[in-house]
Amino acid sequence: MIRNKIVLGSIILSCVIGLSIAVYLQFNIPASAKNTINKPKVVTQQDQRNISSMERKVYKSNFLNKVSEELKTNGYRPTGAATFEYDVNKKTITILLDKNQKITGQKKEDISNIVNNVASKNKLGSFIVKTQYVQLK
Repeated sequence: MIRNKIVLGSIILSCVIGLSIAVYLQFNIPASAKNTINKPKVVTQQDQRNISSMERKVYKSNFLNKVSEELKTNGYRPTGAATFEYDVNKKTITILLDKNQKITGQKKEDISNIVNNVASKNKLGSFIVKTQYVQLK
C-alpha cells in the first residue's frame, strides 16, 4: 500500500514538473523567435517584377545556348537543356549532362565557373550551379 502511494506520488510529481517546464517555455520564448516560426515567405510585387525581369534577360541573351556552347568547347557534353529556379535572393541553374559523363569535384567547380563567366558577360549576375544526368538516345 505504501509502495503504491510512493509510485503514484512519483507519477504526479513528474507530471507537475513536466507541466511546469512546458508552461515556462511557452511564456518565455523571445518574441523574435515566435515571429519566425513557420512564417510564410511573402513575395512582393517588386520581387515578382525583379524575377520576371531576370527571366526576360536570360531568354533575350540566349544564355542557355551560350552556356551549352561554352561547355562543349571545354569538353563537356551538355544536352542543351537546363532548369532555372528564381528566388528573391538567389538564382539556380541545373545543367543537364550526358549520363555517361560523370562529373565530380573540380569539374563541377569548372562547370560552375563557366556558367557564371557566361552569366557575367551577359550581365545576369551569378548562379548556383547544379548538374543532373540524363540518358541521351
